[in-house]
Amino acid sequence: MTRKVKQYNMAGRAGCLQLRKAQSTGTLVGIYNSDQAGLNTESGTWSVVCEEHGAILGCEKQGDARAQAADPQGWCEGCRQ
Repeated sequence: MTRKVKQYNMAGRAGCLQLRKAQSTGTLVGIYNSDQAGLNTESGTWSVVCEEHGAILGCEKQGDARAQAADPQGWCEGCRQ
C-alpha cells in the first residue's frame, strides 16, 4: 500500500504551506515543505523563508516552523536591521 503525501501549493508556490506577514516586521514569511519546494532538505523537512530578504531557516517539525515564522528577526539578518 502506498501512502499519499499531501502536496502543498499555496498561492501557486510549490511546497508552500503558509504565507503571512509577520506582525513584528511586516515582512512576508512563507513556510514550505523543503522537498516539494526544491529547497535543501538537509536543513530540515520544513523551510521558513523571508520572502523579502531571501533568508531561509530549516526546521524538522511543522510546529517549530510556524513558531519561527512569527518572529523572523530571530533568524533573518535583513529583518533585524
